[in-house]
Amino acid sequence: MSNIYCIDTSALIDSRINYPFANFPTFWSDLEGLIKDKRLMAPQEVREEIDFGDDELSQWAKCNKQMFNKLDKRQTQLVTDILKRFPNLVDQKKQIDADPFLIALALKIREDQLYDKCIIVSHEIRKPNRHDIPNVCGHYGIECIKIVEVVQNEGWRF
Repeated sequence: MSNIYCIDTSALIDSRINYPFANFPTFWSDLEGLIKDKRLMAPQEVREEIDFGDDELSQWAKCNKQMFNKLDKRQTQLVTDILKRFPNLVDQKKQIDADPFLIALALKIREDQLYDKCIIVSHEIRKPNRHDIPNVCGHYGIECIKIVEVVQNEGWRF
């Protein structure tokens, strides 16, 4: 068994900025390797957020659609629980906010016990007294890291 990563929109956007497709093709092929091994996942709502931008990342997401998971009954229950506990997790100004769905996916994966650990990958920074991904992950005992830590964990070199 090994670790699985649930990645947020912010981490993918951060990757597009810091590891441009043209300059870091190995980074993107390494991500695709994690996808093929079913070790990099995201909820369908991340794909919907990415699709708001009509750019290389959107095209990449379309080519890697197998990484995006549809909501199941258990995840729906988890999203409901998350939003009851952390109603300010979602940004009411956004058409869609994938954050509770991301955390619900990680919780579901952890419940299934198919991997050593499920780690959330996000660009967000933990801020005191905030309902954000890192703090909500802390509440549920889920590790939350940045994309560069995935690179380090996996031992990738460019």
